[in-house]
Amino acid sequence: MFQWLRIPKLHWLIVITLFLTIINPLRVEAQNDIVRILLFYSPTCPHCHQVINEDLPLMLSAYGGTPNVYTIPPPPEEEPYGPSVLGMYGEMIEILYINRITALGQTLFREAIVRYEIPGERQAVPTMIISETVLVGSGEIPDQFMELVNLAIEYGGIDWPDLPSLPDAIDKLILAPQAETTSESEAVVTETKVPSSTQTSEEAAKSAAEITPTSAPILPPTVTELSILDRIRLDPVGNTLSILVLFGMLAVLVSAAVQFLTPAKEIVERKTTWLIPLLCIIGLGVASYLSYVETSGELAVCGPVGDCNTVQQSSYANLFGLIPIGVLGLVGYVLILGSWLISNLRSNPLSTLAELSLFGMAAVGLFFSIYLTFLEPFVIGATCAWCLSSAVIITIIFWLSKDNGRNAINQLMQL
Repeated sequence: MFQWLRIPKLHWLIVITLFLTIINPLRVEAQNDIVRILLFYSPTCPHCHQVINEDLPLMLSAYGGTPNVYTIPPPPEEEPYGPSVLGMYGEMIEILYINRITALGQTLFREAIVRYEIPGERQAVPTMIISETVLVGSGEIPDQFMELVNLAIEYGGIDWPDLPSLPDAIDKLILAPQAETTSESEAVVTETKVPSSTQTSEEAAKSAAEITPTSAPILPPTVTELSILDRIRLDPVGNTLSILVLFGMLAVLVSAAVQFLTPAKEIVERKTTWLIPLLCIIGLGVASYLSYVETSGELAVCGPVGDCNTVQQSSYANLFGLIPIGVLGLVGYVLILGSWLISNLRSNPLSTLAELSLFGMAAVGLFFSIYLTFLEPFVIGATCAWCLSSAVIITIIFWLSKDNGRNAINQLMQL
């Protein structure tokens, strides 16, 4: 019955060695409680800088430790963009900041879109991937970050997302020069403090605020000096379309100016078109949606062309930093529609003034749209298809109203 006890001692050693060889990788796997996270960003995105420079340092400080910083040195042609990948490896959390402007960043972002089936309206930055969860925008990331990380730590850690190009990118990471200059004697080691998973987001953020970070993190740089060509390349298809629309608006403006400078022999017959109110209604729909996006912070549904969310998240989405551009468009279309209605009341003595008002507001709208359309490819580096639609609408309204506007000017001059 106990014949197995008579196995020679040497054979026992072989059996134990084989057992430990098999079980040791499993033990190491179980002890690996590191949470690995990807964060896609653009150096030209203010919402990205809010998440990276304000939200994450506060939340990461709750997990203690001084992170090691790794980077992939940018090639000469991408020097203005900064590194394509910057890794911050802490005691419990490892984050790869992936620069979407770079070639490698674009490749990884496309792979993430396919892997996680990210819909078009959510293909924006900042985008964070934790396990199977995709967080988009400066609202979702700080709201859900600590809860997801705490759950991942309890689970035993989370490995990197399985993107085809990611392992090769990780292999290229080297210790960042800034990190190399910090000696071990200068490093400050603090007690690791993990917030309880039962805490709410507000409680976790409050507890994190009471912890002093061990050191200032090295964060992705801000791109301030991109050439015009570099900015166009950030969204080549959308920016090319916006440039074509811009030239079209300028052509309409020049053509109208030539007609106004040519002396009129007589006042031509007044024209009435139902296209103007129809265009105003369409414009109201576009402006209403843009107003909603700009005031709510929600992501815009962009479609296959352009990068609407980059435009809507830029500082140019608000006039003087206060008034959303969509709200201005909403007010403008309402006023133009009202002027058209008054101008078509033939017996109304204000009809001439209404025609002049309609033309004047359309002209102001055209000039403002030219300015905004210029900003998209040459300053922001991204194009909003909704904004282009509004620009085309106001251009057509201007063209349709110019003859009646000219008639109104001539009539007033003859009084």
